[in-house]
Amino acid sequence: MSHITKRKSSMKDIPTIKKACKRTGAEFRGIITKGRGVTGRSAQIKFDSWHHPVAINLQSGECSFDNYGGRWGKEELLDGFKQQYAVATAETKAESNGQAFETERLPGGAIKCTVAVGGSSGPSYDTGGSGTSSGYGV
Repeated sequence: MSHITKRKSSMKDIPTIKKACKRTGAEFRGIITKGRGVTGRSAQIKFDSWHHPVAINLQSGECSFDNYGGRWGKEELLDGFKQQYAVATAETKAESNGQAFETERLPGGAIKCTVAVGGSSGPSYDTGGSGTSSGYGV
């Protein structure tokens, strides 16, 4: 049976959503206010292998999608998208502060983000394999 699934997230920034689309190969389809599972103003993205797009509510950050329990699209793609959103958020914040930013893919899917503070390598933030991260409010 097909139904709309909702997942909490903090993805609310359109330019950062577009960056994550570019990094993951997802298609940014624009801003919508009506559609499957849409409540309020939402960014719509589409993964190539998914039957239906994902709607990201720009006020709450909540993701709404119908992947028919994984038969119409693997949730791992959404997890990777959320991870790239977190990396893009940290990168934007570092660059706006004039800090160099580097990433390194770690075994297991995590991404290590390093920010150069004051000419030296600063704190590192691990986005983890689940799309979560720490630092810079991500």
